[in-house]
This record gives sequence, structure tokens and C-alpha cells, in this order.
Amino acid sequence: MAGRSGRIGNETGRNVSAREKRGFGVELMGLTLRRFLCVLLSAALLAAGWLGLSGLPLVVALVPLLWISRSYGSSRRDWWGMFGWAWLAFVLWNGATIWGLWYSTPVGPFAATLVSTFLNMLAFMLFHTVSKRAHKALAYTLLVAGWIATEYWYTVGEFSFPWLLLGNGFANDTWAVQWYEYTGIFGGTLWVLVCNLLFFEAWLHRRSVRHWVRAALAVVVPAAVSLAIYACWEEPAQRIETAVVQPNVDCYDKFNTAPGWQHENLLSLLAEVPSSAQLIAMPETALVEGLNEAWLSASPSLAQFEAALAADHPDALLVVGADDRDMAVAANALAECGGGLVVVRGGAVLCRVALPVAGLMNDERTAEEMSREVAELGRAWEAIGCRMASPFMTMALLSLACLPELRLTNRGLVDCRSFEFVGLFPDFGTQNEP
Repeated sequence: MAGRSGRIGNETGRNVSAREKRGFGVELMGLTLRRFLCVLLSAALLAAGWLGLSGLPLVVALVPLLWISRSYGSSRRDWWGMFGWAWLAFVLWNGATIWGLWYSTPVGPFAATLVSTFLNMLAFMLFHTVSKRAHKALAYTLLVAGWIATEYWYTVGEFSFPWLLLGNGFANDTWAVQWYEYTGIFGGTLWVLVCNLLFFEAWLHRRSVRHWVRAALAVVVPAAVSLAIYACWEEPAQRIETAVVQPNVDCYDKFNTAPGWQHENLLSLLAEVPSSAQLIAMPETALVEGLNEAWLSASPSLAQFEAALAADHPDALLVVGADDRDMAVAANALAECGGGLVVVRGGAVLCRVALPVAGLMNDERTAEEMSREVAELGRAWEAIGCRMASPFMTMALLSLACLPELRLTNRGLVDCRSFEFVGLFPDFGTQNEP
């Protein structure tokens, strides 16, 4: 007879006939083929949302793998069998969705696939192992918790490439995940995992209407809540004019050119931005030198961008950086108060001084109140690592060309004694005349 482990056995001790062996071989081949087809199906359902299709197949994408896990026993040989099938499914999912990294760096898709598959395997094989030795409720809980934990690890770790977080699979179905506003991407991951487990249970109890209704509600209710949120949304009355500065440079040649040229190119594009623009967004590589976020005031290129804005776009807000959340928080905080000074760290506003009059003054605060706010601002600046006595004042005075000696203007770094331009970088010097 054929056991769950795939071994040939006999309860009575009699010899197994050749015909029975052939029948078992055919059955084993059929089971292997079904498992292989389940792997292909699971990989295809997982990859759909990243291939320009709907992400809704994700809600059943793990069901084929869960079936394969159930078809195995608790032996070591069966464990390795499940390991092979799960590994193949996750590798195919990664390969189908991130192969384009090859054009950036050949090692990219291999490294990302290795790490991503490893993290997926941690969660799934933990589930498989526990499911053979404990109650399935514990195994299901560990699958959900383990998967979300590995996604979080992949998001915040040193090697971060959160492209294949399950919650990201609904990029083409934003109507269904409006509640991300409250749960974030991991809410989508939780939704996918819970739906998969409920549909798997419904498949195991195929004749139970209750199980199918429960699985269907798990999909329909969150989607309905999302549609309700979308229907109730009202466009804000306040609007701002936004300009996006994006150089037309081959991304693969971008870092092979002189950094001074990149800087000058961005400054020339910045000069073309309409004066009515209130928010100017630039690529995170706009700052060509290496930066420590605690010492942004020491950046010559950032200071030159600020000087250009002060001269040509005094009412605009420049947003440059790699931390999208902190950038958005800082921009929104200043937009709300009409300009001023703000310190942001970890997505939270540590301190804000509102200067709604031209970004320089506040006509609603007393001198005592402003003094207290500026003192708090200094403490917040120290909290993020700056040891300058007055960093914001230093940055504000950098663009005043009436003061000696070196000042950053909208046309570059100027020696205000000799009235000559000074090059910022060793590989390029004076390109304009005052």
C-alpha cells in the first residue's frame, strides 16, 4: 500500500506483487505531477499583481501550496519534499517579477531572489513543521505572524528590497485597499494570508456552505469598506501648484558622469520651474555628495538649492531626500503653517516654528511665544544629532550676498569681497560671470 510518506508498505507482511508496485509508481507519478502543477499555479497567482494584472488572485495564491503541505506526512523525508516544492514556487514568483533588475546589475535579481525566497521559506516551513506536530490553529497563527514578521524584517533590514510584500500586490486595485490609510501595507498582507487560510479550509470542507460563506465574506467585507472610504472621500478645497524636476539622463550612465555636471543640470532645470510653483520635488540623487542626515546644513549642494529657491521661488518648498515619509511629513507640516522651520525624525514632527509671513515672520505670536518656540527648535535640532549653535540661522544667512565672505546665491557660490564665483567641486569651476 502507499503511505503518506511515499514509502511502499504492507500491513500483513505479505510480498508486494509487481503489479502493485507498478500501480504505486503510477500513483506516485500522478501525485508528483499534481504537486508540480500546484506549484506553477501558486507562482502564477502570486505573480499576477506584479505583472500588470489584478492582485485579487493573491487571496487564493497560497492554497495550492497549503494543499501540497497537507499531502505530506511528518517524516524528515517528507519535510524535505515540501521544502523543495515551496522553494520552487517562491523562486518562480521572484523570477517572474524581478528579472528586470538584470538590466541594472546582473547580480541584482539573484541576490533579491535568494533573500526574498529565504524569508518566505522561513515562514512557510515553520507553518509546515508545526502543522504536523500541533493543532492547525497554532500552525495558521504562526504562518500569519511569521510571514508578516519576515516582511517587516525585509523592510527595515540592511538588505531591504520590499518589492514582493504581499500588500504591494494590489497596486492595480487601489479601489480595494483604501483602508491602507489605517493599516499600511502589512494590513494587505494580513488580508491575503487570512483569505488563503479560509479558502483552504473551505476547500477541505467542500460541502460546507458555512465555510465558503466565511471565506467569501473575508474578501467582500474589506473590499466593501474600501469602496465606502473611497466614496466618502472629498477632494480638499486647498490646492497647491507642484513642479517635478526630473533630468532626462540615462539612469545607467547617471553615476558615471561628473557630480558637478549633475548638480549644474539640476540647477538649470530648477530655474525653469514656474514662479507660481509652491512645491518642487526632485529626485533623491539630486544631492550629489554623500550626506549624513544629522549634518544636512554642511551640504554645499543643498545650500545652493536653497539659495536658488530663495531668489527665484521664495514661496516654494523644496523636497529632496531618500526618506519619503519624513519628507512628506516635513512638507505637509510647513504647508499647513504657511512656511517656517520644522524638524522631523522617524515620521514625527519634533518641533515646528510657523513663519507664515514670507517664511520669515509670524504676526500672530508674541515675542515671548516665539522665543520659546525657537528654543524648542534648537533642542529638537540637537536631538537629531546637530551640534551647531543656530543651524537654521546659519542656513538662512548663507544666501545673503551682502554679507562677507562666501555666500550661496541662485547663480552659485560667490566670494562677496572680490565678486567672483567660486567652484563648489574640484572637477568644475567658474562657469558664469557675475
